[in-house]
Amino acid sequence: MKMKKLAALCLSAVLLTGHALPALADVNLVPQDLSSAPVVAPETLQRLSWQPLAASQTQTTKLANSGQTLNAPHIAGPVAAYSLPANIGELTLTLSSEVANGQVFAPNVLVLDENLRPAAWFPSRYFTYQKPGVMAADRLEGVMKLTPALGQQKIYLLVFTTDSDLTQTTTLLDPAKAYAQGT
Repeated sequence: MKMKKLAALCLSAVLLTGHALPALADVNLVPQDLSSAPVVAPETLQRLSWQPLAASQTQTTKLANSGQTLNAPHIAGPVAAYSLPANIGELTLTLSSEVANGQVFAPNVLVLDENLRPAAWFPSRYFTYQKPGVMAADRLEGVMKLTPALGQQKIYLLVFTTDSDLTQTTTLLDPAKAYAQGT
């Protein structure tokens, strides 16, 4: 079953510190190639409302056709903006975007340092399709491990989709096949 990545629907982020995370998604170490990351002016980033997240907190954000927007090239639709404590060591984050009504938000994550400068870039290809299970729906999911610089107090995560992502499709596991597999 093919599906367009058209609308921003449901995005969940889990922040755990210093814990091993049992996840089926690939663990993505911090990509250092920022050359393909979108360029967003610092003044534009400062205008966003950054939602603070605490360690070991699960945050569910529903992105629809409303919410914060960012006027930047190649960024489409609403964005999610989070601030995280960076003075607690390595951060392991799981970001899931669930399929709903045949649509899924293809997340891209731009990690920013406390001065809102790009530090890492996780394009949508890092968030792979995970088939449904007993406790989870069809979703795009990725695990990110971030090690803040010594003395850094905050990390910022900007989650968005791109114009290019809106033209892509994701192949879902047919519900009958999922049922037959017992998932």
